[in-house]
Amino acid sequence: MNTRQVILHLLLILALVTPLLLIPGAGYGDTLQVRRLNNPSATCIVIQPDAASGKDASISFKKPNNNYGTDDKLKVDSELFDRWRSLIQFDLSSVPPASTIVSATLSMYLDKSKGSQTESIEVHRVTASWDEATVTWNSVSGGQYDPTIVDSIVAGNKGWKQWDVQTLVQEWIDGTYSNYGMILLSPSNSGNNEKKFISSDSNKADKRPKLEICYDTLQPSVTITKSIVSPANRNIFLVGETVTFDVVIENTGATTVTYLPMRDDFDNTCLSYSSKGSSPAEDSYSNSSGQINWYDLVASNGDTGLSPGEMYTTTVSFTVGGTSNSGFNEATVSGAYDEYGHSVATTTSNTVNFTCMNPGSLEVTKVVNWNGVTPDTGQTFEICITGASYPSGNCQNADYDGGVLSWSNLIPGVYTVTETSPGVE
Repeated sequence: MNTRQVILHLLLILALVTPLLLIPGAGYGDTLQVRRLNNPSATCIVIQPDAASGKDASISFKKPNNNYGTDDKLKVDSELFDRWRSLIQFDLSSVPPASTIVSATLSMYLDKSKGSQTESIEVHRVTASWDEATVTWNSVSGGQYDPTIVDSIVAGNKGWKQWDVQTLVQEWIDGTYSNYGMILLSPSNSGNNEKKFISSDSNKADKRPKLEICYDTLQPSVTITKSIVSPANRNIFLVGETVTFDVVIENTGATTVTYLPMRDDFDNTCLSYSSKGSSPAEDSYSNSSGQINWYDLVASNGDTGLSPGEMYTTTVSFTVGGTSNSGFNEATVSGAYDEYGHSVATTTSNTVNFTCMNPGSLEVTKVVNWNGVTPDTGQTFEICITGASYPSGNCQNADYDGGVLSWSNLIPGVYTVTETSPGVE
């Protein structure tokens, strides 16, 4: 091996070991605390019980009343006239309730392998309780299990074998199913393809079955903020005008939200929505019920997920079509979940309240009396109004001979009229 090869191998070894930080001082019968450096909010544990705390056993079709709960091997085989399956269960009390399971891996050490090296070994969820000291093929009818495959691998040669059981462990933690453990079996029924795995009763402590779990106790969460974009700086809307709101959803959790439905509820006595009046566009809406729906804002934004700290902004526009003294608009996220399938709590935004009114109008008559003096046809008179629609004022000019000045689409209220130029009649 030359120097270059040594360096490459060293880099490969470092790459393999750096993601995990083991906390020393725990034996193989203990739960090891592990921290994944690339996911600082997750805690990882290795559950590798010994004979006293472990629960595993083989069952045999050919010897249906025999118990193998104390054997140091777990056997899996599917011969034509015999079948062996193995049950295994881990105590998950060290995982806090409501945790998000980031990963979960069942690891079994294959100690002996006969026959085909391409034999598949499946993991299924066990659906009924069993006792290691008494379990037999007959007592559990060959193993009461869900036919849905949790994971399947090709057995191959001796060594560690892993199955991905993240979804199953999450279901146990969520209470979707009771934890009765797992069963290992082979789907074939020909040849002698016996596989023997080390059990928790083995004196080979480092090769006993183990369940490696990484979990996050920070639950997925979002916040929603709704605000008026236009008309700016007022909450009185006039019939006929367009009103625009922004809805900002921020991921305040520790995991990526991958499915994000949102509903917008509005006062349909004064607001009316038109198809594709939002960005991104809605998936459905109903003016009769006052609702707009986005089935998945992640997809609507052309994204794969809303990462922690990131935000989506949805802009929604309405036409004011009626009057109301109690107008409202709010948004709700319900049914969302994160990258691990964990539910995001239903969250509703702040409620924006407003009034919808018919617009008012104002007319001001400017009378000019030149008192016999020849009119200055270039003279103009600036008349301004100040009020709800125009807090900073709005001005028009009357000609030298006066006339009627009018303002329309005004918010009803009190307005002050002043002449600012020339200021003296």
